[in-house]
Order: sequence, then structure tokens, then C-alpha cells
Amino acid sequence: MRLLGRALTLLLVAAPARADEPRVHDGLYLRLSLGAAAQESTFAFAEQPPGAALHRASGFGAAYAFAAGGTVAPGLVIAGELSARGVDGPTTTPGRGSPLAARATSTSSMLGVVDWYPWPRRGVHLLGGAGLGTVSVELARDADDREPRARAGAAWMFGAGVERWVSERWSLGAVARFDACLANGEASEAPAEGPAFHAASRAVTLSVAGTYH
Repeated sequence: MRLLGRALTLLLVAAPARADEPRVHDGLYLRLSLGAAAQESTFAFAEQPPGAALHRASGFGAAYAFAAGGTVAPGLVIAGELSARGVDGPTTTPGRGSPLAARATSTSSMLGVVDWYPWPRRGVHLLGGAGLGTVSVELARDADDREPRARAGAAWMFGAGVERWVSERWSLGAVARFDACLANGEASEAPAEGPAFHAASRAVTLSVAGTYH
């Protein structure tokens, strides 16, 4: 009984000391962010006449990202990330010979994301990454004729954020980032004999992010 009493006393005394210790960004890293994106996508189709203007689709839509990784050095995280942005009914500027776009989306899958906390005990962080991305568009030639096209290519992003601790390992904050994707080649969702198409996408995103780190 004396031994148990001493153990309980030690736990009660030690607990506040651990709670008062400065929290540090370290170990397992998980981040989920949800927000809004301002996105512009450009397209060029083989059926357009030579020298025709690019088709543009721009607007505001939802954005999300999920990242998972680990700390490799004080304040330095290496992670993988999945992210997506989409605009329904975007404002379109058709080039000559271009159909209208009913929906434009961009997604990215990045295995090389770096998230750096210059001061590991604080919430300011800088992030960047590169990987594979997809740009897709749903063409609306008329109400009954819609054709989806998508193409994979290179994707990259960079951004910055600030967080505040809300528990021992969780923090909540905001992230601002720029995403881009460049894709060329045959449309992956069009028929094999379908026309080639080039696509690029750029987006600025502001999100609320929850981080376990």
C-alpha cells in the first residue's frame, strides 16, 4: 500500500510538470485542410483551328487536402499528400471552336511534400511539394451533350500557414497555398480516336487546417 501511495503521489506531482512543458512539433504528422479555391484552367483542343485562342474556365470552388508523414529533423516534416479543387459552372471564355465547360477540376498526389516549422515550438510553417496531378473538364456542347476529358501531368505547390495549439498534440490554424498542374496529351476519358488536348490549372487556396504533430 505504501508503494502504491508513493506511485500515485509521483504521478500527481509529475502530471502538471509535463503539462507545463513547451509543446514541440515532432513525431507523427497528420494534416487535414478544408477551404475555398480561386481556380483558373486553360485548355486547347485539336479540333480548334490553328492559332485559336485558349479556352479558359475560372471561378471559385471547394478545396481539400490530406497529408501524412513524419518528422525527420527538428521542425522538418516529409509527407505525402492528396489534394483536390473543383469549380462547378465556371465562368468561361471559349476560344474559337471551343465548347463551354460545365465543370473544371484539378487534383494532385504528391509524395514529396515538405512542411517546415522554423520555430518548432510555434505555429508558423512553410510548405512546398511536387508530384503528379490531373486536370479535368466536362465539356457542355449543349444540355444533352457533355463530354468529360482528363489528363495527368506534373503538379507542384507552395504555401504558408500559422497554427495554434488546442491540445497536447493537435493544433488548428489557416493555410494559404498556390497549386499548379500542367498536362499534355490524349484525353484519358475520351474515345481512343478522340482529339488531343492540352490543359493547365492554377489555383490559390485559403483553408482551415487541423494538424496532429
